[in-house]
Amino acid sequence: MLKKPEISLIICTHQRADVLAKTLPHYADLKAEAPFELLIVFNACTDDSQKVVQQIKEERNIDLKTVEESKVGLSHARNTAYKIARGSWVVYLDDDAYPKSDLLQRIEHILKNDKIAAFSGRTLYWQDDRPDWI
Repeated sequence: MLKKPEISLIICTHQRADVLAKTLPHYADLKAEAPFELLIVFNACTDDSQKVVQQIKEERNIDLKTVEESKVGLSHARNTAYKIARGSWVVYLDDDAYPKSDLLQRIEHILKNDKIAAFSGRTLYWQDDRPDWI
């Protein structure tokens, strides 16, 4: 049996195959000392999201698990993920987030050195054609 992960990274997505194609390859570069899991939740996806994730998983050799949530809504997707996550800590990431390769190492450092119940991080928007409201 695989060792229980310390951290569950969770990405919830809805109809964003094009976005996943850009962001998911970055998860192949994550470095970690402790075991972790990557979980993708397809929230009522009817586009090519599943196909894109499977293709990237195979091409980049990314160890990830997928699950489908048929009820539309981020809270439904997150709750589904939380129920099946195996990690001691759950980290939700947006489907358009590019993680730095040391993301898990930084989280591990925080967990080892601080007494905390929750944490959040800085968000840098990555798209060149970002909406005016940002």
